[in-house]
Amino acid sequence: MYQDAQGVLYIHEESATLLDEKKAPVWPWVVAGAAVVAGAALWMSHRPTRSENPVKAKKPSRYVLEAANPDTPWKRLEALAKHKDPEVRRALLQNPALCPIDDQGNINIDLLYHLAEEFPDETAEAPAFVLHAFYGDPTPMIDVIKNILTYSKNPKLIGSILFNFAHLNKYIESRAASNRFTPQYILRDLSQYNQALVASNPNSPPDVLRTL
Repeated sequence: MYQDAQGVLYIHEESATLLDEKKAPVWPWVVAGAAVVAGAALWMSHRPTRSENPVKAKKPSRYVLEAANPDTPWKRLEALAKHKDPEVRRALLQNPALCPIDDQGNINIDLLYHLAEEFPDETAEAPAFVLHAFYGDPTPMIDVIKNILTYSKNPKLIGSILFNFAHLNKYIESRAASNRFTPQYILRDLSQYNQALVASNPNSPPDVLRTL
């Protein structure tokens, strides 16, 4: 027992009992908090003294957003197709309004056709292409398909496009026969009707070249 300056008496045993009773319910949280602190300390001890600056995701420019916006006038899309930034041109392929249809039902594929030369793989996945080629009449997309087969370096894509659209036009097969990224098994099949093109393709199988 002791007395403070104000004359208040303190009994050690009672105080200890009260503290113990108060601590008991919160003890698990204290342990958890201590574990978090210890874990944080351990993590901090293993951190490099100077963390590297991660490459921050670059926000799309207003031109990229404008190119992908279906409400952007087509004349403006035409201007953006000549933009110096390739990401702006690539963003056009995300625009479902890239191929407008006139009152006579004719589809304007001009922009998609030229973009297929630069971005053949992205063109094959573009909403405007998928909509017309797979869910509508693919005939207006024949020239776009030819460009995809001419410029793509993706063997799987070449095979898929050829499988789905070769029946539309005889020149579709010839584009694949000329592409050095066309798989050899496809070139073997194409050699029956495109002998000269397959023969000049550096990826043609040796046995096919001997036959030709």
